[in-house]
Amino acid sequence: EGDTNTDLYILQRGSASIQRNGVELQRLKAPAPFGEMSALGCALVRTATVRATSMCVAMVLQADILVKALQEYPDMVRIFEWYVCVRADSMLCQHMSRVPTFGHCSPDFLNCLSHKLLPDHCHMFLPDGVLCKQDERRDSMVLLDF
Repeated sequence: EGDTNTDLYILQRGSASIQRNGVELQRLKAPAPFGEMSALGCALVRTATVRATSMCVAMVLQADILVKALQEYPDMVRIFEWYVCVRADSMLCQHMSRVPTFGHCSPDFLNCLSHKLLPDHCHMFLPDGVLCKQDERRDSMVLLDF
């Protein structure tokens, strides 16, 4: 929690506890990934601590290797995009409140918007990906965060 490491971990054997501020949020049982939000650039620091609750074996996948693989296999981006968007759902109101446009909005309003955004309106962009094009007509707003 708070670490800037960007590796993705894949729990191969054992079980672990995901904790925030010392409070357990979830239990993991192998096989299970963790650290994906940092690996995909969706979090600047780790949002939780993962502690082994039994003897564990985990593989480590460096973020740059994951991103390069996604660039080589762009059809796989949608799978990770869905996963990240579902995981981000619980944090969306907090992130939106940091965006200047929404900074003074009520929590109820932000909560209402967040339920309308996910997961169909959430997209992940790889390096050099185009978020929107010059002179393109759109009826939506693009929110950049994380």
